[in-house]
Amino acid sequence: MKAEVLRLINRLKRVANFPVFAETVKTLRALRTEEEATADRLVRLVLFDPGLCCQILRAGNSVFYNPYGYPLKTISRAVVIMGLQQLRFLAEGAPVFKEEQLEDPNLAQELTISLVAAHLAGKAASKRNLNAEETYLAALFRRLGRLVLLLFAPGYYEKAKGLDPRRKKEIFYLVGERLAKQWNLPENVIQCLEGRELHLRPKRMAHLCLYADLLAAGLVTGKGPLGWQNLFTSFAEVKQVLKTLDRAPCLPVALRKYWPSKIGEEKEEESFEVGPFLPEEALRLAQKVLATLCEETGAEGKLFYREGPKIFAVKEDNPPEGLEALLEKDEITFAENRIYIPIRFKKTPALLLSLECESPLPPEELYGLKLVRKTLEGLLERL
Repeated sequence: MKAEVLRLINRLKRVANFPVFAETVKTLRALRTEEEATADRLVRLVLFDPGLCCQILRAGNSVFYNPYGYPLKTISRAVVIMGLQQLRFLAEGAPVFKEEQLEDPNLAQELTISLVAAHLAGKAASKRNLNAEETYLAALFRRLGRLVLLLFAPGYYEKAKGLDPRRKKEIFYLVGERLAKQWNLPENVIQCLEGRELHLRPKRMAHLCLYADLLAAGLVTGKGPLGWQNLFTSFAEVKQVLKTLDRAPCLPVALRKYWPSKIGEEKEEESFEVGPFLPEEALRLAQKVLATLCEETGAEGKLFYREGPKIFAVKEDNPPEGLEALLEKDEITFAENRIYIPIRFKKTPALLLSLECESPLPPEELYGLKLVRKTLEGLLERL
């Protein structure tokens, strides 16, 4: 599928352009004077429209507006540079979301999650001495790959959704990264795209965007405030952000249906970590070690990895049940004619090597596997 997606991306680079909300265009037209169009009002209006944010950043980082190549990272600065007339020109020259597009529940939900995540991330960033608006934009475009596929190639989106989480993230990241670069989006946006955690483990802003996206998805889909403790110190702060969202200007009616206005009380069980996110180097290294063990023992080998609470197989669709317990035991185990070797990544149980074996290993061979395990964990620690 990757080759198909690369061909699709090459086509999208020539024709794709992120639409804006018709409501935003109408509001900009209605602002007749500079007194009406204050900088704060314009910034607030633009930040609730991912498409217009994209158009502004795309233009602001172009050679025409930015001949010296100084990166434009915030909408606030762009508004000051461009002014009302140029913003209106960009909005009117961009494609507009059609009503039937926003009636697609997948697209409407993804747009809603992106907007809610952006506000959550911006609020959390302001309490952590991070640039709130840069973090806002990074969270807003985190799902860019999904949105692009939903807009221009829904068939590919459905195919990607059917993949396991790792391969799905790789496809979404590939689409998002290529289009983000094509559209001159700032580097901090690219660093926080969905799937980036598979290539480079998240840093402060990327982690914040990751958990804001998770929390927003839980609120929009009705699963609840998942992992809010990773962003805020009190549950009241989450409610405060949602109150702010209720004052959203010019939001399409189709998105209002998914807008999270009320949530229940705090739930302690909702606190959890996501991941671990194993970089490609870690999987390749584990596969090489497993291949070597298979050659030496003549046994069939399988590799499994963990993401969140679930276990997934490399090169296999349906891993057997009970692997989670074997991984968490943190010791080499013999079960159902197989030897299972759990491997930690950054001190977290993350990989499970499996070798076919008719009986438990003698002590000397078991010692050898323990040595292999320790060596592999040491190598992974250095990644």
